[in-house]
Amino acid sequence: MSSPEFVRLNGEPVRITSLTRDGDSISLVVILRGSLANQQFATALRQSPLRLAFPDEPEQEVAVEHAEHHASGEGERALYRHAVRLVAAAPSSPPADDLRTRLDRIEAKLDRILAALDGEAHSSSDESSA
Repeated sequence: MSSPEFVRLNGEPVRITSLTRDGDSISLVVILRGSLANQQFATALRQSPLRLAFPDEPEQEVAVEHAEHHASGEGERALYRHAVRLVAAAPSSPPADDLRTRLDRIEAKLDRILAALDGEAHSSSDESSA
């Protein structure tokens, strides 16, 4: 199978020059013209996790394991070569606020259960003394 010409990185199309898949590792080479395109790509690489999609494949979350770039020229005519190695992103944990909210609901439910059990214990001890 031939290498795709484009991938999607965080929903944006990115033209790739080279692609190598080695197990869970994906190596990409991207060549960009102009400082603005370079700046946008570098900003995208700082996000974690990244959403990477190949044509006809489901999107996957990846993280940058290694990245290097070289520039040739100046200004908007400059060429920037990015060599990036991506690996599968670690599963993300729920935000702390969501986790705290869930724990508060569980604690409230346990309090209601304990109160109900405590009420049943009092009523059964009243019945046994009568």
